[in-house]
Amino acid sequence: MLRDIFTKKKQEESVVGGLFMAMLILLFHVVLPVVIVLVVLFFHIIVNYLLWIIGGILLLAGGGGYFFLRYLRGAGGEALRDVLTSPDFKGRSVEVNLLGGLASLKIGKSNESMEQLPDFTIPPDRRIEDENSIRTRELLTLARLLEQNLISKEEYLQAKKELFNGRRGSC
Repeated sequence: MLRDIFTKKKQEESVVGGLFMAMLILLFHVVLPVVIVLVVLFFHIIVNYLLWIIGGILLLAGGGGYFFLRYLRGAGGEALRDVLTSPDFKGRSVEVNLLGGLASLKIGKSNESMEQLPDFTIPPDRRIEDENSIRTRELLTLARLLEQNLISKEEYLQAKKELFNGRRGSC
């Protein structure tokens, strides 16, 4: 009896799953052609009216430029000139970014005349070094001097002894 209940439930689940799958298939048979027709119509309209679209974009850009120039020649231009001639902007350029930097307009002098920042790099002789790296560098210098016969073997050994004995006491 219990087994009959579980098998009946599995059969119902498989029937419901089958019906759901059939509905999905029918839905895709209806939706997919509609989407394809809409995409074809969209590109058909774009191709047929491409010249009108380009003309409209050019008309909008030209009209925007015309109204901007009219604004600059009127009271808005005077206000912009007042701002740009204020002491805060003296010798600086102003850049206006639109649409997140997609379009930008730079007004004023170039930034090439701005002062260069001083070089803050630390010269090698002023950097902090580890005692071992200093000792290694000095030992290499002594070895180079010995190879070039600029110091004798005794001078090399004496300097090496001073190098290791003198540094150990300070560590």
